[in-house]
Amino acid sequence: MHPLAFLLISLHQTFTNAQLFQVSIDIQDSC
Repeated sequence: MHPLAFLLISLHQTFTNAQLFQVSIDIQDSC
């Protein structure tokens, strides 16, 4: 795989995980 493509996928995965983490915090705060 192209190194740059791998970097983009890693960044996207990290961003997605951060989004999910933020959503879970929001849900906990509302409870």
